[in-house]
Amino acid sequence: MRNRQNNTKIDRDRNSQTSGQSSSSEQSASQRNSSRNGGLLGGGSRGIRESAGGGNVQRSTGDNSRINRSGGSQIADVLLNHRKNNRIPARSGNSSYGTQNNEVARGQTTRPSRVVTIPRRVDQGARRSNRVVEHYRRGYHHYSPFWTDNHWFYPHYYYTYDPYRCAPSPFYFYGHMPAYVNIGRVTFIYNPIRIYARCNTVYYWRRPENNYTRYSSLDYAVDNIVEAFEDGDMRDIERMIPSNGRTEVELEDHTGYQMENEDFYDMMRDLVEGTDTVRYRIEDVRTARGEAIIVAEHSYYDAWGEPETVQHTIGLQSSYGGYKIVWFQIDR
Repeated sequence: MRNRQNNTKIDRDRNSQTSGQSSSSEQSASQRNSSRNGGLLGGGSRGIRESAGGGNVQRSTGDNSRINRSGGSQIADVLLNHRKNNRIPARSGNSSYGTQNNEVARGQTTRPSRVVTIPRRVDQGARRSNRVVEHYRRGYHHYSPFWTDNHWFYPHYYYTYDPYRCAPSPFYFYGHMPAYVNIGRVTFIYNPIRIYARCNTVYYWRRPENNYTRYSSLDYAVDNIVEAFEDGDMRDIERMIPSNGRTEVELEDHTGYQMENEDFYDMMRDLVEGTDTVRYRIEDVRTARGEAIIVAEHSYYDAWGEPETVQHTIGLQSSYGGYKIVWFQIDR
């Protein structure tokens, strides 16, 4: 991985094989990983699936990509071994759940239905009857049947919805991730920041490809986010989520809250380093003075090898040393 000192100065050591690569934002992770040393997961999360599945990986030329799951257990083993062998301390505490909410480990062998309902801030029906709402998500479906709750970096997840004790996670729509976060770790908001409304100037993002062209700090910041997901390496964006401060989260306009950056960082790390990403495609970048909005499409495989896609909208603010993530919204 390249040594990154900040978002504006990045030493890019490219060999002759990569000098002619396209700078398109739609370049696939498998193409880009062929010219890299790889991230924490050994060549990127897409690289894991290819190395584990070998010739079993089958892709069509269209968007309806499919994969042969005969290599799936090997991929799960790589993810599990990586987590066991890379116990870099979490910022928000130590993970010691002592529980098992992985539905795959509990014996579920059929793919669940897609997530269609997300809890709003308060589910009045649940409050009145003092019950758990059954139609919301429960547990998670990890790639590995040997994955336990203790393997998560973030130590404040909840696994069953309770309106008194938890709120939807920023990554509720990812079935392999825990669905809820301890309600004591968030602060619900009524007047969200309006960074999205302020950023109305179209910005033509260019992917930094060499040292001979001038690129802006925003170009590098967007590139860092793309590489984090496609390499499966949180180190690409760790400077963009500083230890101090708070991040604002919105989920399809249903739930809005703020959380400490250390909480958001640990959950983002679970997502980035534990998802079988296919592509992270930038769809739109808009700016205002010292601010930017990124709209991106995250394509990945779920635990059954089926392709899934969610949309991320990320708000950035310029600060000393580069851009920082201050706002995150997720949509299906």
